[in-house]
Amino acid sequence: MLVGLLYGFLFTRFGVPSFVITLAGLLGFLGLQLWVLGKTGSINIPFDSWIVQFAQQWFLPDWLSYVLVVLTVLVFAAQLVFIARRRTKAELTAISTTSIVARSVGLLVVLGVPTWYLNQARGVGLMFLLFLVLVVVMNFFLLRTRWGRAVYAIGGNVEAARRAGIKVKAVYLSVFMLCSTFAAVGGVLAAGRLAAANQGSGGGDTNLNAIAAAVIGGASLFGGSRQRVLGVAGHPRDPVDLQRPDPDEPRLVDPVHDHRRSAAARRDRGLPVPSHPRLPRPRLTPVPVLRTARPTFAAARRGERGAVRGPGRSPRAWPAPGRPRCAARRRRCARPGARPGRGASEPRSAARHRPRAGA
Repeated sequence: MLVGLLYGFLFTRFGVPSFVITLAGLLGFLGLQLWVLGKTGSINIPFDSWIVQFAQQWFLPDWLSYVLVVLTVLVFAAQLVFIARRRTKAELTAISTTSIVARSVGLLVVLGVPTWYLNQARGVGLMFLLFLVLVVVMNFFLLRTRWGRAVYAIGGNVEAARRAGIKVKAVYLSVFMLCSTFAAVGGVLAAGRLAAANQGSGGGDTNLNAIAAAVIGGASLFGGSRQRVLGVAGHPRDPVDLQRPDPDEPRLVDPVHDHRRSAAARRDRGLPVPSHPRLPRPRLTPVPVLRTARPTFAAARRGERGAVRGPGRSPRAWPAPGRPRCAARRRRCARPGARPGRGASEPRSAARHRPRAGA
């Protein structure tokens, strides 16, 4: 985890490419491995230790392995039925019952045949079961949590995710830490399976096999796409795109798009199509504009707020309408009974059309 934190810090702080960081770190930690192994170049793990027993000797009973297979198929079928009912209730096209049964039977065959074959010998190992549990847990966090959606959003477009309010650096750090943690767990399990650690541990084609498992399995190298990963993880749906959204995921409300999808589904089922929905009126926020150009005299007489002589000048620098603008007018307005100018509560229209003082 600390190694992943260091990698993430170098990536987010200094912008070093992740491929360069991990490759340089691999070379550095291979040298550290030689120093830890010492002069003999090998460390033997006691056979009676729990890690060796877990990796080599612990297996599931036959009946428990079959029970787990059946429970997995039932949970998978229940999930498909739940999604189909939600889509039907929303008047959208849903998976048919025949398709649900076919998929469930296919999953039962895919899981049951290898389980039966392994039970002919020693059975299903607990280490393989741990791998499947980790796959299911990570699949849940990636598909059903805010963090997982943030990971896919950053993989699709980093700048768009940043503008959407996602903490990109924090997500990068968490992903680097998870990758290093899983790599460490895999190394410990590999050492336990061999009951030893030597200079060849972690070398050879280990990195090539890890990359090939993800690429051949269907993982997107460009990010942002939840594709079916056969070699690493599994997902019952096709790759997610904007045309086929997951009904269980929150998304932006688009009345026009929802109406079109609902109308198409109702036409397919022979139901009447409702009228077009009334769109909400957008709320516009006025943006203040600073006028820096020199105004005209007519604009100044009208008392416009933008009628300023330049930046930093107040509109009061221009005389308001109704006030005297020369010495002669000031003398005329000073006569008894004359109105010197418009008051604070007098409307502008009344001040414009009133008779002049002294007329």
